[in-house]
Amino acid sequence: MLITNHVSPRSFDENKLEYYIEWDDQDPSGRHIPVEHLAVNKPPFQDEIGIGSVVLFHQGRYAASAEVGRLAGVRWHQGKITSITDGANGEKLYSGAHTKTAEDGKWVTYKDYNSTFSNYKLDELRCAPNKFDILQSITAVSQVDCNTECDIYLSYYPQDSLSDVKAGLAGANCKMSEYENQNDPLQLKKDLEALGYKVLSNIRNRHNQELDLNKIVSCIKNCKAFVSCISNGYAENDNCRMEMQYAKKTVSKPLIPVIVGGGGW
Repeated sequence: MLITNHVSPRSFDENKLEYYIEWDDQDPSGRHIPVEHLAVNKPPFQDEIGIGSVVLFHQGRYAASAEVGRLAGVRWHQGKITSITDGANGEKLYSGAHTKTAEDGKWVTYKDYNSTFSNYKLDELRCAPNKFDILQSITAVSQVDCNTECDIYLSYYPQDSLSDVKAGLAGANCKMSEYENQNDPLQLKKDLEALGYKVLSNIRNRHNQELDLNKIVSCIKNCKAFVSCISNGYAENDNCRMEMQYAKKTVSKPLIPVIVGGGGW
């Protein structure tokens, strides 16, 4: 993983969620980068990282190469936070593990490789940019879409919804029995609509049923309130977390949390 100090929005492919990068170290390779593999070179805020969060962390260094015109630098890797502790001075310390292993094709024989990282301070970590902030910067998305105006945007993790599980929209390995005593976010949506509110949530592309991120950005921008359906899965899901941060920090929407599942989040 590499870190960049500056990326122009003009280099962003909104369909692939991918940047074209000219690296600071002049490396000509690997210039088409998915947004989750890239970070602006500044520490994240504390509320952006929790157990299960995907981060970039430094481990090892790489040498300069005159052959390709590359300068020396620090190796950055994608990892997942597994524990957060308090340091001697009260600061938070973050530990975790690589998200990829040798079985995934990751190179693990470089000097100083370790499968885990321990007790990193916040200023030693980096986070991928919020994809919804990036999409908002694109002119076509920033325009108001009358079909996305609503009273409430309901944000939820698909695997928390029995309705989505039955419809095959929540991924594999979901057991119906797990939902017997759990509140379904889409039932909450129906209850709010019965009270006269216009509610939108998890808008999907008609052709492939993937989430339509452009329309979700517009929905959140145009809603009057943002309801987040909190669960372990929601707290650990990057897309859900980014939706909530975009609503709260970027467009300053009133935020209403609703607990739909258990957990220690």
